[in-house]
Amino acid sequence: MESICKEILNKNSNITPSESSKNKIVSDYHKEYLHDFSNVLDHRISEINDQLQESKRNLLELFEEDFSNQTLLQVNLKDLHYSIFNQDEQFGLESILKLKKLKENLDNYLSKVDNYFDIKEKFAKSKLIDIIKIQNNKFEFLKYKIGTSKKSYSNFMWSPSQYKTNFTLSDDKKSINIKYQSCYELYVSETVFETGVNCIKMEVDCLSTTSYHSIGIINENYSFGVSCVCLKSQNCFMFDRSGNVFCNNVNTLSSISFGDGQIHEFEIEINLIDETDKFMKIKFNEVDFGPYKITGKIFKLAVGMCNGGNVIYKILH
Repeated sequence: MESICKEILNKNSNITPSESSKNKIVSDYHKEYLHDFSNVLDHRISEINDQLQESKRNLLELFEEDFSNQTLLQVNLKDLHYSIFNQDEQFGLESILKLKKLKENLDNYLSKVDNYFDIKEKFAKSKLIDIIKIQNNKFEFLKYKIGTSKKSYSNFMWSPSQYKTNFTLSDDKKSINIKYQSCYELYVSETVFETGVNCIKMEVDCLSTTSYHSIGIINENYSFGVSCVCLKSQNCFMFDRSGNVFCNNVNTLSSISFGDGQIHEFEIEINLIDETDKFMKIKFNEVDFGPYKITGKIFKLAVGMCNGGNVIYKILH
């Protein structure tokens, strides 16, 4: 023990009092800095928490307002039975129409209720990045709109009126056969998308195409005959057969690649839930691409190509 003490004293014999004081000052400074820095972080965490609490209150108020505006379906089944199937009335068209109307009301009501549960489930199980955003230098919960949080497959139709006329449309307007002949050729849907989460599944039979073959959406500001998709112009949000995804003149390279002689299947999601964060996603060969930011208020599905080719686009859902 004595030898150990001597060794320690020998090691410290070269340290002058000033150096020792200096080490203590540095040590104290580190402690003070870490303490102050910890307080700064605590303050910012408290600030973020206050913002989220405020966002929570606003979100709950929106839901409460939505609840109060709902006309809850109330049905007295006994009265309904006697009103439709009383002894003096035989089962007929009038009764069927009443039942059909009741079914529509029930479907709408149950769909609305399902949405409330879906949104609650999303907040409970989603990653934080999917439910919280920074907007105007504030942390906020995403405001999912009631009735639009579910992904829905639209009752989609191609428009019978196009900028170019070299196409054939099926009777149900689900399939369009386009024989491209020139430049500035873009064909769009009759169906428009303004709210919610809209999903389109389509089958694309590439009989013959050029490198300019593109698929995607356009907004209400797209100019036909002026904005060519091969120039990746503004107001169109598309991907071409070489894997380029272009949105408002911003080009991103992906592994999407669809050539000739094959039938390709795509799923395009147009997410318009958040007015400040609209985006498009693409699913191809079981791989998800995106999200890609989009801008505008009204959107249509669009396909286009320059310098000739023949493609059949068929909507599956």
